[in-house]
Amino acid sequence: MQIRKLHMEEPDIDVALVRRLLSSQMPQWADLPLCLVESIGTDNVMIRVGDSLVIRMPRTPGAAEGITKEQQLVPHLAPHLPVPVPVRVGVGEAAFGYPWQWSVHPWVPGRNPVPGMVDDHLAIQLADFVNSLRRIDTLGLRPQGSLHSYWADPIERRDSATRASIAACGDLLNVALTEAAWEKARHVIDHAGPAVWMHSDLHPGNILVSVDCIGCLAVLPRHERADHGLGETCDCPGH
Repeated sequence: MQIRKLHMEEPDIDVALVRRLLSSQMPQWADLPLCLVESIGTDNVMIRVGDSLVIRMPRTPGAAEGITKEQQLVPHLAPHLPVPVPVRVGVGEAAFGYPWQWSVHPWVPGRNPVPGMVDDHLAIQLADFVNSLRRIDTLGLRPQGSLHSYWADPIERRDSATRASIAACGDLLNVALTEAAWEKARHVIDHAGPAVWMHSDLHPGNILVSVDCIGCLAVLPRHERADHGLGETCDCPGH
């Protein structure tokens, strides 16, 4: 069964393709069960491989660029962070009609936090993660080219586009409250010191919570939002 496409330029992806890619490039994992991971993310398809691995396959050229950045930078960041992050354990190449690199990562167990799960302990761990990330050596890299993201732009640069988007939402949200929240955000003081690493999308969909720790699904921009449930498109026994 082909996985549902979310973008016009998205290639065909299904479990059979993933099996062929593994068989030809990573045969040590080719016989493990494969299951689609249900996700609200739009950048990558995630396929669980056995019990301990997950494959991330970019859906678009932009997402493919993000995967490349993660492969280069997450191994530098991960040893300095206080929570688990999924450092790649394999990189696959384009083949069989799939046009980009893809990656294999450890499966990080847990679930996304929901109201009622958040307490002071989680808040302290999140703060520790953010502070630890900011202390890591930036290797002299600058937020330009492929490392630039509008998430890190001064907020004033987003003012016109944000106000237009709020207005376009109409009855989908409380426009007055949203505009008031945006106006308050505009007065946050911009970062004026040396360049630091930042997590540009740190919200519940990009955090996994277990009994005694948190694990961010990814560290660089455009992460996957997953509740780590298994979908119906799989060849696992019993599915």
